[in-house]
Amino acid sequence: MALFSFTYDDSSAQKKIVFGGIAAHNDLRPAWQEIYKYLLSVESSQFNSEGQRGGARWKPLSEKYRRWKEIRYPGKGILELTGQLKKSLSGAGKGHRKLLSPRFMVFGTMTPYAIYHQVGTSKMPIRNPVKLTDDDTRKIRSVIKAYLIRSIGGR
Repeated sequence: MALFSFTYDDSSAQKKIVFGGIAAHNDLRPAWQEIYKYLLSVESSQFNSEGQRGGARWKPLSEKYRRWKEIRYPGKGILELTGQLKKSLSGAGKGHRKLLSPRFMVFGTMTPYAIYHQVGTSKMPIRNPVKLTDDDTRKIRSVIKAYLIRSIGGR
């Protein structure tokens, strides 16, 4: 399972500095929806680049497993044996998780083996299906900031 949660805490010192102490809007779902669409595109790019989008290409498969996979699942990329993990993180497959509430959002997959790829095991290297970059974090913050400014009548 690989779930990511984003929470907006209206008591944070950062919010008070950025927004001059103005009370926060109570419902961030419009911002979460924009972020959700962004995360879907991040995931598509992460799989299509075999991890490069997140900063480093996924480690290659072991030679033995590569040969086995090539015979039984020709043309399938890394982390795409059945396609379930990729589909679930693209919003189309079984196990996809999306929750947009007024104060937080959840995005991810309930695919049971996702966690082994995300953190690695003693026999399998880390191959992050979900990897947010610093630019992604800035983008997410800017979406929230822009929404809050719009919602309080700013520019």
